[in-house]
Amino acid sequence: MKHVLSRHDTPEKLSARYFLPVCMLYRANTGKVWRPGQILWIPPVDWCASRKCGACRQTKEPIFHYREYEVGHGEKIYEIAQKFKTSMRAILSENRLQRPEEIKEGMVLKIPCLNDGFMIYSYRMADTPEEVAQKFSMTKEELISLNEAQGGIYPGMQLVVRKRGSS
Repeated sequence: MKHVLSRHDTPEKLSARYFLPVCMLYRANTGKVWRPGQILWIPPVDWCASRKCGACRQTKEPIFHYREYEVGHGEKIYEIAQKFKTSMRAILSENRLQRPEEIKEGMVLKIPCLNDGFMIYSYRMADTPEEVAQKFSMTKEELISLNEAQGGIYPGMQLVVRKRGSS
């Protein structure tokens, strides 16, 4: 999916809007200057996991699984995303759609869903990586590795964390 930067866009705002770590946005747009009018590529949620390169190592256990879902009469993408505990952007991206209006009754969608042991946590200004890791019974290193966040964790990032009690 493409995004044209406005003067109000920041990496943190884009991370929150598209439910992606800031580092993934940077990796997907290596060498681009982030300024108004610049077109950025917004990668799918499993982009890092599906890459076969040194910068993005796949975790030992899969974070996402995929389901097929047939759109019912009058259903909206927001409702579908809520039903599967995923984001509208993830559904659009996975199905190569640009706008929510493109979804029609009878269409079969591929839905990216977090596996049972994982959830999304929105990193806040007052958080520290150590506190977030401890909160979800993880090490700081595991949190960073799971989110491919070697470049840092920033407020607004949508982090994949283990559900409490999962290991």
